[in-house]
Amino acid sequence: VEEIARIYGYDQIPESFPSLAPAVSSGNEVFLLEHKLRELCSGMGFFEALTFSIIDRRPLTQLNREQPNWLTLVNPQNRDLNLMRPSLLPGLLEAVRRNQSVGEHLVKLFEIGNQYLNQAKGRFSFEERVLGIILYGEQPSNWMTKNKPTSFFDVKGAVTNILNQLRVNFSEHPLKPNTYCASSQGIEIVSGEISLGYYGTIAKSVLRAYDLEQPIFYAELNLERLTRLDAKEITVRTLPKFPSIVRDLTVILPETVRSGEVETVIYELGKCLIKNVFVFDYFKGNKLPSQKKSLSFSIHYQAEDRTLQNEEINELHFSIVHALSERFGALLPSG
Repeated sequence: VEEIARIYGYDQIPESFPSLAPAVSSGNEVFLLEHKLRELCSGMGFFEALTFSIIDRRPLTQLNREQPNWLTLVNPQNRDLNLMRPSLLPGLLEAVRRNQSVGEHLVKLFEIGNQYLNQAKGRFSFEERVLGIILYGEQPSNWMTKNKPTSFFDVKGAVTNILNQLRVNFSEHPLKPNTYCASSQGIEIVSGEISLGYYGTIAKSVLRAYDLEQPIFYAELNLERLTRLDAKEITVRTLPKFPSIVRDLTVILPETVRSGEVETVIYELGKCLIKNVFVFDYFKGNKLPSQKKSLSFSIHYQAEDRTLQNEEINELHFSIVHALSERFGALLPSG
């Protein structure tokens, strides 16, 4: 074709532009989510980290955490780096260790990257895009506050804020054992039947494998699963015309009962008359029976069409106490 055009003469061929209809690119959903997550994490004071995808498998081998679906490499240039990371955690732990060794007292990092796993024999390995968040150290003091160590609730707050900003419906459940988290200090995040990730306190055995001692808190979210979810609808309602009434409720519960389960029951019983429930106090100690804890809830009662009377609130309040007693074996504190 090029020879025909040359002989015929390029100057005799009329110029024309291809007919392309203008279109707006919708963008890649995972890419757009990554951009949103970077904004959210940076706004919460986290710094972005970039760690190697190839890691040293020896610390994980010491922990007996090897899995058959890990992707192993033959790397003659560096025999220590022979595993494609199955999680972002090992790289972020190394980053914390390096920061700790140079005197950093507070480390707040996040990373968005791939984790690699093998599929069944005869099939290609696959990559998953995930977000990892890690917290270590203590907040610096100032003239108003003293040093505040980072805690489990800091990473919980970060995860909750991210999922709320993404308008994701989610629930939390105790994490299965044999993970990177300490026993009874890991939470799995679920939306419907889809597991979105987890967060919790890193187990001491994992910390020792990476020459770390102080508590470290970690969260991991699967981005591709997040993109498959529908965002919650934003609802708008008028400001309340009638006053709310606040009642406190303190109950003694078995240690295994989670506060979220209790809140769910309270909302179900209250129907449209309970607008807000939250825990404001937790106690566990010698004054309570073994394997028991005390939780105090603040319950906000409010109707949209009338002012609630004490008799109506009392009836509902005592029905909640009765339901918690039957469902969880809850007791009111004596005295």
